[in-house]
Amino acid sequence: MVFLKKASKEEMEKYLMYGLQMKIQRVACLLRKVSQEIERRISTQAEHLRTQSNLFKAREEKYQSRIRVLEAIASGNKEESEIFAGKLQRLKVEKGKDEEKKENEKKIIRLMKMLDDKNLVILELTQKLEAAKTQYESQCSQLEKEAGDAKAELRRKSQDYEHQSEELRNEVKELETSSDSKYQEWNVKKNHLQAVINFQFSSLQKLKLSWESIRQDVVKEQTVYAEECNRLGVNLKPLVHASQNYQVILAENKKMFNEILELKGNIRVFCRIRPSLVGKKETQSIIEDMGETDLVVENPSKGKDALRSFKFNKIFGPATTQGEVYSDIQPFVRSVLDGYNVCMFAYGQTGSGKTYTMTGPSGATSENLLGVNYRALNDLFRISTSRSSFTDYEIWVQMVEIYNEQVRDLLSTDDSQKRYPFIISF
Repeated sequence: MVFLKKASKEEMEKYLMYGLQMKIQRVACLLRKVSQEIERRISTQAEHLRTQSNLFKAREEKYQSRIRVLEAIASGNKEESEIFAGKLQRLKVEKGKDEEKKENEKKIIRLMKMLDDKNLVILELTQKLEAAKTQYESQCSQLEKEAGDAKAELRRKSQDYEHQSEELRNEVKELETSSDSKYQEWNVKKNHLQAVINFQFSSLQKLKLSWESIRQDVVKEQTVYAEECNRLGVNLKPLVHASQNYQVILAENKKMFNEILELKGNIRVFCRIRPSLVGKKETQSIIEDMGETDLVVENPSKGKDALRSFKFNKIFGPATTQGEVYSDIQPFVRSVLDGYNVCMFAYGQTGSGKTYTMTGPSGATSENLLGVNYRALNDLFRISTSRSSFTDYEIWVQMVEIYNEQVRDLLSTDDSQKRYPFIISF
């Protein structure tokens, strides 16, 4: 039996609020970690943009300084060109004066050649400047594109984080709703459990009262049982004394029983008169007189010795049943189990009824038709079973045939015919 502690409504609400606060704290901690991660990534991107901006500014200043240098060089070349042009004009004026003018012309040609070389250098520097400017503009556009992509990625991640926070808020609402439903369900279960506990408590009280009455009855029964045991002990004393002398009495009984059989005769000869066959007349019988132990037969062919008398231990008439024949033989079965050798056999000419007396008719199943053999075996097993509590018996069977003065063992597995003496197989 299980007893549960009764919880109040305030304790239950406190427990549920504590669980809800723990869940809200876990959600808030998760949101805080998400916002910190977003801020960290935004600061990292901003720092990266500042570094790129500073790098672009430094490159722009470098290119501006180069452009200024090239412009200064170009302005200096224009002034020299104007000077050379003035000199050339003066040389043209003085051309016809002397040979020095020819030398000046040669100098002018060299100066013009130098001016052309400088113009080529300026042109190459201008082309390089344009290429550097174009490269700078492409890098700036690429960096702006990367910055736009990073802003779009940040915007997308912020939207994802907002969506996740919205889902978390929805989950918090669902948890609150489920906690309310579970609280109501718990209240229902609590009421049901309280009713069950009350019922069990009342049942326990009843059980306690019934146990007390049973205990009193058991005490009374123990007293009665002790008195009965005392009376039984007093009554068992003569039985114990008798059981101690049982084996002695049993041995004496066996001895006396077998002595009685010996006094009646160790060898007994019984005669059984077979009834007349169907269709024969009673006048054809040769029996002149039949008593309990005496028998007189008549043989007219013998003349004056026609009457002859015979004496037997007992004579069975034609109306004698199988059970009556076996009743005089039955005590010998007990002698067998007492350790005495007993032999029972039937003797007579062919057709005198030996098989009928010893076995019974062919296929006999009725108790009235069974012969001596089957009845003796039934008694043998019945008596051995009744004595199994104090005596163990081992039973063997041997079957032999005597035919034409030859003895054969019918239970031998050897196919060859064995003449007596032979080893008996059990």
